[in-house]
Amino acid sequence: HMRTRILDGSTSRLGDKRGLICVMGLESGRSTSPLALLLSQLNQLDYLVLLGTPETKALGVSSQITHELLAASGFGLGPDHVMIYEHGDSFSMEDFDLACRQGVNWLVSHGLSIAEIVCDITAGKRAMGFGVLLAADRTGVEVQYRDSSYDHQAKSRIPGRLVWKGVSGRGTYHAEV
Repeated sequence: HMRTRILDGSTSRLGDKRGLICVMGLESGRSTSPLALLLSQLNQLDYLVLLGTPETKALGVSSQITHELLAASGFGLGPDHVMIYEHGDSFSMEDFDLACRQGVNWLVSHGLSIAEIVCDITAGKRAMGFGVLLAADRTGVEVQYRDSSYDHQAKSRIPGRLVWKGVSGRGTYHAEV
């Protein structure tokens, strides 16, 4: 039985997190990506776990994130502070469930508490996000995503209100961007 629920509230807790587990999509390395916006919202980032696929690896998405986005956001994380997983099947919830649990264990082994970790499932395919959601539910880690209006025919976001939404059993929040 999952204790996870969609949340609404008024206080953003993004700035309280030291460890980020992020599902990567094919465009996550771009300066206009939801990840770039998320990085600009964090007060501190000590560790980063990137979860992707052979496709994100082939496109160099994790390299773009670690070399460009982190630098642009002021976070200079060394290689020993970044864990990259890019061999999951994008249609396998099990792959991303396991990868996320490994990421949580890695972060905890570096001294982070569960309360200091957030998983972002904005990017990637649904099965990737669902796998991370399952793992987060099992470990008690908070999950969030960026909600926005999307034009499926034009394959682009519709300008307007963007909201970070929490998916967790640990409280409520949303933060307008």
